[in-house]
Amino acid sequence: MTAQQHLQAIARKGCIKISASLPRTIEITSEDDLFLSYSVFGEVAAGNPLTLYSDLIDTIQLPSIVKMPMNTFLLRVKGDSLKDAHIFNGDVVIVKPSSEYENGQIVVAILEDAAVVKRFYKKNGSIELRSENPEYEPIRVEMNESNLTIVGLVVGVYRITGKKN
Repeated sequence: MTAQQHLQAIARKGCIKISASLPRTIEITSEDDLFLSYSVFGEVAAGNPLTLYSDLIDTIQLPSIVKMPMNTFLLRVKGDSLKDAHIFNGDVVIVKPSSEYENGQIVVAILEDAAVVKRFYKKNGSIELRSENPEYEPIRVEMNESNLTIVGLVVGVYRITGKKN
């Protein structure tokens, strides 16, 4: 099947309109079906801890093929401590609340009143939150300290291209 045949099939479904008067011109007609609006509930630091605000800070349009797991929420990443894990400043992480975490998973944690996104490691009665950038030192917390709460597991990352951070 040629590209033109694919486009004609999409046009028959009503998703696009092919212009007869302008060559190589396609108009998207069903944008509502292609993107869904989701709320971003705050920022999380990929670097030094960032003060947590629990208010809605933004909404973003995600393609409708992005399937959000039940009970998940979105946070915008601020910083570069996970750059070697391909999570960059301005990315949106999909976070699923959980009570069980395995070593090496990326989690969102609240340390006192600041939120961070880091790799989780548990050993010898302590928790270590590690960056994926050699410029940042790990954050170590004793497990019995009450100033650390793991909020959830990062289950996805969405990058909006073409947007300046």
